[in-house]
Amino acid sequence: MNEPTEKQVRVQSWISLVLLSIVWGSSFILIKIGLEVYNPFEVATIRILCSSLAFLPIIIWLRKEINWSNWKYFLAVGLMGSGIPAFLYPLAQQQISSAIAGVLNSLTPAFAFLVGIILFKQKFNNWQFVGLSIGLIGAIALAAYGEGSFEVNNILYAGFAILACLCYSLNVNMIKAFFEDTRSIIISAMSFGMIGPPALIYLLYSDVGIKFSTHIDGYTSFLAIIVLSLFGTVAATILFFRLVKMTSPVFAASVCYLMPIVSIAWGYWDGEYVGIFHLIVSGIILGGVYLIERGK
Repeated sequence: MNEPTEKQVRVQSWISLVLLSIVWGSSFILIKIGLEVYNPFEVATIRILCSSLAFLPIIIWLRKEINWSNWKYFLAVGLMGSGIPAFLYPLAQQQISSAIAGVLNSLTPAFAFLVGIILFKQKFNNWQFVGLSIGLIGAIALAAYGEGSFEVNNILYAGFAILACLCYSLNVNMIKAFFEDTRSIIISAMSFGMIGPPALIYLLYSDVGIKFSTHIDGYTSFLAIIVLSLFGTVAATILFFRLVKMTSPVFAASVCYLMPIVSIAWGYWDGEYVGIFHLIVSGIILGGVYLIERGK
């Protein structure tokens, strides 16, 4: 079988990037649909359990390659990279729109940079510091006025989404510190495998089954969470790692620039308040992230 040409690889890379942006950018509207019936903790635990079950065959297949003594590191990565954010975004979207949640998610590279400076003594230049400042100012403005008027609750709930970005940034640094020589698919599968059992225990004692069978939208909301799990988590993770392998981490990270476009489009389609202010502030945040990435 012939190796793909450079042009074919480039085309495949851009297709993968666009698909990944659509999948991850659609996650926030799916969370919103899930919240129409299920509370934030139920949305999170359904998502975690479904993703864990999807990764279970991979754990079984690759069990001999897994260093089981690293279980505590897999657990830490699972909590920071998936477990805690899975709760934080539904909590945030009780008060802020899915469009705003998607834009705030683009701050992840900025927080990864900030964590690198604070915890790992990473060097930085003036442009990167300017970019970080711009991104944070934009996030505060979006949190405060994103719903069309100043509300303290908006800032508080947007804080959940920002905290999720911080978790993601910690996760990136932990992977680099603990799993530099470990296959990405093993990291993903084991991290979900570690946080799956607690999610199952919670769901067994919840009233998810009652809501599913009695609520008029129980099936629709549940299906949205399943789609979120299988595509927004499992498939997207595999696609992201494939994209990194075909190109580079820098190119793959550019998904952060496209995701907000998708989340804003979904929010507008669903009747959320989306004005020129959102577009301007989104551009400011992405400009800050660009300066940070450009300065590396």
